[in-house]
Amino acid sequence: MTSFYAAAPEGQAGPMSAEDLLAAVAEGRYPRNVPVWWPDAPDWVPLDTHPELSLRLEQAAPAPPPGTAEMPVPAAMPAPAPAREGVSDDELDRGFAALVKESWKHHNLVQDTTRVDDVLLGALITAGLDNGHVLIDLTSDGTNHFLRFEDPADRSRLTMAITHLTRSVTQARTIGQRASLVVGYGEPIKSFGKVLSAMRQEAKSGYLKRAEPGIVSFDADSASQYLYAQVDLYLDLDKYIDAELTPDYHALDRDVAATMHALRKFLHGRISD
Repeated sequence: MTSFYAAAPEGQAGPMSAEDLLAAVAEGRYPRNVPVWWPDAPDWVPLDTHPELSLRLEQAAPAPPPGTAEMPVPAAMPAPAPAREGVSDDELDRGFAALVKESWKHHNLVQDTTRVDDVLLGALITAGLDNGHVLIDLTSDGTNHFLRFEDPADRSRLTMAITHLTRSVTQARTIGQRASLVVGYGEPIKSFGKVLSAMRQEAKSGYLKRAEPGIVSFDADSASQYLYAQVDLYLDLDKYIDAELTPDYHALDRDVAATMHALRKFLHGRISD
């Protein structure tokens, strides 16, 4: 099917089919003598001189009364770039559509990679609430987020420090979505001074080592006299958040509850020593 270009008053238009071109003339959008070009045409020519379309033009749009001004043919209008040899106009259109589709795919991947951070934060807040704690503090610098919860019944506290590690598309494609999560469980300690003194002695002796994934460490908050047991974890976010960015709340609730249970046991064991 031949594609046509028209030098319309508002600028060059096309490609379009012969039917669309004739319909535009019939509707009065183009004059009968609008300059047109098509592949293999030597130059722009008035539509009403086209050997085939001029006959159909009489049916689509009758000739205007004598004395009606006609649109002059541009003298130096360049012809549109012809299609590559051996490649049809439809193939080029499909190629361009594929490029746009691929661009949107990349755009959405960038957006989704950014949104994972917000989805994870919201899901962990929900997990903390579902485990009986009230959110009492939330701070963030845009990359690192800190949550603090408290159980109104026994004043125990749950803390989470979250960092989305794969914020770039390249990282996300290579290793998947990952995040670091430091979970802490704390309780107010009556013999806080004694416990803190013992912890300082352990720190001097090198007994307290730097935390590694799965290794429980202890921390103290002198202002509130809370003692915390905490653990460093790394999350495979693809396990908790699907391709539609819908979190698996049940899985997060379960794993947060299991972590709290383990930390509570470690903390009580530390206090009883």
